[in-house]
Amino acid sequence: MAAGGVTEWTLVGAASGLWVLTFALFLLLMKKEYSRTFFSTASGKQLTMDYFLQGEGDQGEGDEAKAAIVTSNKKQWRSIRGEVKERVLGNYWRWEEEKPEWMTESWIAKVPPDMFPAEAKQAARDIRASARRRSSLALVAREEEEDGRVHPT
Repeated sequence: MAAGGVTEWTLVGAASGLWVLTFALFLLLMKKEYSRTFFSTASGKQLTMDYFLQGEGDQGEGDEAKAAIVTSNKKQWRSIRGEVKERVLGNYWRWEEEKPEWMTESWIAKVPPDMFPAEAKQAARDIRASARRRSSLALVAREEEEDGRVHPT
């Protein structure tokens, strides 16, 4: 029994050493400007808020990235809710006119109701209600149909 235990621990030690060596080589061979993306002391909340607040320009540029904040946990962006609301209210009609591909029923269903202009609130409520009635699989299939992709359901 002792011989089997030694063999197992030798295997575990060798695998661990190989992993450490591989990771060290990975860090040494990567481009130096990318190494900072692997290590951070920022929390998920800080990263979410920074991504929204320090993203690209205000009009048009970065709309998709900034609009994605509503799909994150609301606790992560609670402290900047006012800025998020201002952005959604300020750009809603432009987005409605341009119909960006990220502005799906699924996205609209995740936006808090008070972030829509008064004229659009009922339509958003209807979308939110219909999204709750459909299963998530049906929602995915519908979005794929809208994109022109065929789904085998």
